[in-house]
Amino acid sequence: MPVFRVFHSKVRYPVLALAFSLLGTPGSLSAKPPSLSSQGVFLLQASNSPAAPVSRLLAGYERNFFRLTGYSPGDAPPVVVVLHDAADITTGLPLLRLDTLEGGGARIQVDLAEDSLKSRRTARCLAMAMLLREHYGGQSPRPGSKIVEIPSWVLHGMGFLCNPGSVSPIIPTSYLKGGAPPEIGDLLTRKPPQDENVMIGEIHDALCADLLLAGLRESGTNAFRNWIGHFDPKSPATRIPPWPPGWEMSSVERRWLLLMPGRTGTPGEELTVVPPRLTLSETMARYDDLLSGIGTPGHSLALLRREKGAPYTVGLLGERLTALRLQAHPLADPLLDGTIRLCATMMRLSEKKISSGEKSLSELRASTLARERAIEEYLDWYEAAKTPVRSGLFDSLLETRETSIRKGPVGRCLDAVEARGW
Repeated sequence: MPVFRVFHSKVRYPVLALAFSLLGTPGSLSAKPPSLSSQGVFLLQASNSPAAPVSRLLAGYERNFFRLTGYSPGDAPPVVVVLHDAADITTGLPLLRLDTLEGGGARIQVDLAEDSLKSRRTARCLAMAMLLREHYGGQSPRPGSKIVEIPSWVLHGMGFLCNPGSVSPIIPTSYLKGGAPPEIGDLLTRKPPQDENVMIGEIHDALCADLLLAGLRESGTNAFRNWIGHFDPKSPATRIPPWPPGWEMSSVERRWLLLMPGRTGTPGEELTVVPPRLTLSETMARYDDLLSGIGTPGHSLALLRREKGAPYTVGLLGERLTALRLQAHPLADPLLDGTIRLCATMMRLSEKKISSGEKSLSELRASTLARERAIEEYLDWYEAAKTPVRSGLFDSLLETRETSIRKGPVGRCLDAVEARGW
């Protein structure tokens, strides 16, 4: 990973300087006014190039970044993104630079070319810029000092996940058929492939992305944000540890191995991070909590029909059940769908039919819980007896315990005979 250094420069009036310093650069007198992204992460300066496609691209980066990491936009200075024409390019792009602002604050700048917007290197560069913005915040390192070094696997994974144009490659999963599974330690120490090796590089980025997702889902985002940390001028860190201290590697590795076989991609489809669904127990708890809000004896919908204001109460219950349906466990979908349908039609039904519908829903709830237990028992048996990739939950039960050999007089006599060669 290249070592970036802080340029020895200071800019007055930090809020306005980000725009005027760009307008004063050579060859940019006719540049368009800078445009700030919707969440304030990027400040785009494009000279004669169309800015709308780049603005949409940057908006996708910042949206996916906040969704992944749990960061908030904050009030740190935005990352300045300068889009160069082909005639203005004098060095290899993309390029990341960092200056200091008068009165504190880091001015992070990313120089891009039109033909490099979709490259993997640009994705890593923008991912690093966003992470540096969170690390330094409103402070800046001493001029001439090194920028904190972020592990390369994080940049490869974060760039892949934040890039709206990422296409998921097919990751080799021979370990599902009995082959040796990949290990986190090997990925952390492996040298990333060159950008010229496009196919191998895309697979490497996808591996890093799944590893990052596994850690964020397994241990949450708080540990990740604490790992990236915040800049301390008194004791500045020059390198972030290769692995977050709050992530249990064995647990993350199991989730990582389970995530990779499910990776699919569609060209041109924006990559989004879908939050994990509720477990069935959590879904049932919220379902019961919604029904317990009915103030009739036994929380009966049939008795609710008699009361004044029943249409409003039933309509509100249906809306809340519909919202729960969007994040509910799949096994609970029939129960929620049946309850929503009953709420939608109950004002036109008799009390007898409503009571019959409630009884059917109660039986469906019990059968759903019984089905979940049966599925869990089957999955436990399958993992213990069939699958080559185990979660580790049953390792202690599957181990063959060593037993001491006890011999009686006959056994000792036979050993003595065998020792004499008879």
